[in-house]
Amino acid sequence: MKFVFSLFLTKILLLSSVVLLANPVFKTEIDGKMFDPDKEISLYAGQHELIFYFPETLKSGSLYSFKLAGLEANWLKTSNSFVRYTLQNGGNFEFNLKYLDINNQTVTINRPFEIKENFWEKWWFYLWKK
Repeated sequence: MKFVFSLFLTKILLLSSVVLLANPVFKTEIDGKMFDPDKEISLYAGQHELIFYFPETLKSGSLYSFKLAGLEANWLKTSNSFVRYTLQNGGNFEFNLKYLDINNQTVTINRPFEIKENFWEKWWFYLWKK
């Protein structure tokens, strides 16, 4: 009975770890505050420091590929487990991350967010200014 329970518990633990690896998230820190990965990010205009912490399920010897859509056109690579941006302009952005996990599977994660424009960046301000 003890062996069967132990085997059952081992299978549950293995299944749990597979589920966690199959649905990885990364942590997001903005201006020193951690954000819930399930909540939308919408920031007011101004200078913001964003840090994206990557899941640590990277296959040994591999690199993370990332880009900030709305700012960067090309993918960049790093072996670091985080990347830091300082953003000032408003707009809609999406942080994209790709990597090879320890199971040799390609993982892609996207984190959209918005920085609201300053009033002088709005279309109606240009009309009023003329």
